[in-house]
Amino acid sequence: MTSQVAHIHVRETLVGTTLARVSVASGSAVDLAGRRLAYASLAGWCLARADVSGAYLLGADLKGAQLAQCNARHSVLVGADLAGANLAGARLDGANLAASNLAGARLEGASLTGATYSDSTVWPIGVDPQSVGAIRLAGGDAAGEALGWAREGWRAVYRSRQLLARVRLLNRAATVLVLVGWLAAGGILVWMAGELW
Repeated sequence: MTSQVAHIHVRETLVGTTLARVSVASGSAVDLAGRRLAYASLAGWCLARADVSGAYLLGADLKGAQLAQCNARHSVLVGADLAGANLAGARLDGANLAASNLAGARLEGASLTGATYSDSTVWPIGVDPQSVGAIRLAGGDAAGEALGWAREGWRAVYRSRQLLARVRLLNRAATVLVLVGWLAAGGILVWMAGELW
């Protein structure tokens, strides 16, 4: 089930999140320009005519997404899964498509001038990336290796953030216990002073 929206503007970082499907009404706009959406699940989203220029979509799940006529110029789509996505008329100029999966994607009329790709980028059958203006990255499949390292690095960062949040919570709890101890000790001193008088 999809919900109709008039305008979406995402301001937060949505790294690793799963977002509900959205169907954008005719004439509506989705603004994800420059947003960090690494490993976000946007599978099946209707983002036709959306602005995702400069967005960081490392490893994002965009399987079957409707991205016709979207502006994805200079987006980082390293390791993104765009299998079966509709990219007809999309502007992907300067986008980084290293290690991305574009199998079965529709690229009719898409602009890929200056887009970069690696040996592990999977293209739709019959699409020659160089003939559409894409540039093969030097170094073979270093991008695929780097993607693996980035995934592991992100997981480590995520785990360390979770640990840091727990440490902060424990620190707050310890502070409260110290304060309660001081209050209790102060209460005992007051009681003892009252007994002595």
